[in-house]
Amino acid sequence: MNIQIKPELEQIIQAQIATGRYANPEDVISNALKILLEWEKGYQQWVEETRKKVNIAIEQLDRGEGIDGEVVIEQLRDKLRKARDIEVENKKIWGHNKSFIYPRSCSKSLQVRDYQNHLEQ
Repeated sequence: MNIQIKPELEQIIQAQIATGRYANPEDVISNALKILLEWEKGYQQWVEETRKKVNIAIEQLDRGEGIDGEVVIEQLRDKLRKARDIEVENKKIWGHNKSFIYPRSCSKSLQVRDYQNHLEQ
């Protein structure tokens, strides 16, 4: 297959080859397409999960199990306040807004414990 690409894409490909991670344009494009396929698969999973969550939420609302919008807004504000407080505390400790970042698979208790241990040091 022979394709033509825009000059700005060619520059990106050449820059990737210049890093030494890729031997030729085919390697760059091949890797890019693999990443695209992985992203699309993840996106489709997200769409399916979101549809399921929306359907569950609709069923809950139909049963009268909804939460008042003002309550939700206040809960979100509380989360934002707590996040801001953590940023302020991090700035005091680190001199900037460095945060502890954990993968989603880590439990919240692990995150809190590690952060509290750090504060005690």
